[in-house]
Amino acid sequence: MSEEKGKEREEACGAVPKKARRKQKYRPEWEKQFPWVGPAKKDACKAMCLICSVEITAQLTTLKLHENTAKHKKMCAPSSSKILMESFTSARGDNETSKSDSVKAAEIRLTAFMVEHNISFRVADHLCEVLKGCFSDSAIAKELKMKRTKCQRVCGNVMAHSHKQELINILKQNKLSILVDESTDISVCQNLCIMQLDDEWKRLAVEDLPESITNMAKKVDKSNYNQPDKFWCAIKTLEDSDGNPKFKLVSDFSLGCLSLPHANADCERCFSSVNRVKTKDRNKLMTETVRDIFLAKQCVASTSSSDCTTFKPSIKVNDKKHDIKRAIFLQ
Repeated sequence: MSEEKGKEREEACGAVPKKARRKQKYRPEWEKQFPWVGPAKKDACKAMCLICSVEITAQLTTLKLHENTAKHKKMCAPSSSKILMESFTSARGDNETSKSDSVKAAEIRLTAFMVEHNISFRVADHLCEVLKGCFSDSAIAKELKMKRTKCQRVCGNVMAHSHKQELINILKQNKLSILVDESTDISVCQNLCIMQLDDEWKRLAVEDLPESITNMAKKVDKSNYNQPDKFWCAIKTLEDSDGNPKFKLVSDFSLGCLSLPHANADCERCFSSVNRVKTKDRNKLMTETVRDIFLAKQCVASTSSSDCTTFKPSIKVNDKKHDIKRAIFLQ
């Protein structure tokens, strides 16, 4: 009743009631004018400042006001810890480029030394300063700027990433078996894999196999033994009337048994290496960091004839995988 009376009074006095403001949804074309803006995750009528990490109303006027605030200007101001991308694309002289590459190579070699000897990344906080004091006449030593964070990024973003790509290419071009240690799975989940394997094995015993396959399982003479791997590969190609493989499980199981190594010593060596890397003093290392350390170790071992003393990294200035500063920026 009170609301109706209020409306009657406004109409009698000639007052114009206020209109509800129309909500504006986020528009992607704003990103061209404001590169720092993005859509809010939960509200379609809100925008997100990617620099300040705050939500603002999705209106052009509000975006302009936020851009001129003191907080936003302070966050956008360049600092000594930030690296600008223009510094990587600007033209440099040959001497400056050669010196910069030498500094990067020195930082990578220092990281390789620390990784190979399981030295904590915290040592890098003082290592470069000690080298500058010992070799004050060296132009390369003066330019060394590597603390623990950069040392970890060089290990993961440069050395480990580069060697990981090499391993991927090797796995694509070669056949390898997987070496595993005993399982520590304590789950109670069950499946029908063993039953299906037994069923295929029984059907294979009564299957009328082609003569070309049966000859593979026969021993011709003392110098010509059968080839079980080719036999089971041929068994895997057999199909039923619908085009489905008839003996996929039993052939995969047999081929897997043929690829099993004679011992698990390599797995045990890996466990021992992990214990040497993740010690009591470094018990907070994340799994990703431990993985990067092992990849970096392999990178040093695969590219050098003996150890880190002969390790010579290849520097590519405009390559994102090998450029130290660019890799750190992308991280």
